Amino acid sequence: IQTTILPGKYLVSPKIDGELWFLVIEGEDCWLGNPNGRIISGDIPLLREAKALSSFFKNRTILAGELFAVGKKNRVRVGDLRSAMGGGEKAEVDRLGFMVFDLLQGGLSNQKNTFETYEETLASIQSIIKEGKRIQTIRTDIVGSAAEVEGLFVELVESGKAEGLVARDQMARVYKIKPIF
Repeated sequence: IQTTILPGKYLVSPKIDGELWFLVIEGEDCWLGNPNGRIISGDIPLLREAKALSSFFKNRTILAGELFAVGKKNRVRVGDLRSAMGGGEKAEVDRLGFMVFDLLQGGLSNQKNTFETYEETLASIQSIIKEGKRIQTIRTDIVGSAAEVEGLFVELVESGKAEGLVARDQMARVYKIKPIF
């Protein structure tokens, strides 16, 4: 890590072992969509929580995040998500969670909606999604060196709490850091 990552400030988050999905909030209508065109809608706990947040957003808002399912192990795994979503009408939707990491479109009703940096975007999302049960903002540590990134790798990845790390620098570079097996 210390030989690859350039010096400077980084925003570092754990890599959640789920799938990339987008939470769309338009008025009181909320649904999830993925890059392959699949849609999750209806009266499920995660979307009820999104609907409760809908008044904080204006226009159509699209949040990017990791859809995951709570598992029985130390950390979530993509297999937990597949298992929870299987079974059609008997899918275990009460296990679904959504970890937000970006705002792609739209905005917040009480704030400016054009952000200069990812740090501003993240702070804006965190101000709305504070203590959700099923919808949360990704944990993000601000560090000042590659050595601190490496410390987070030991704390979160080597301990088995996260699949890897995502580190964003101030120049819009994003590093995905995972262990080698």
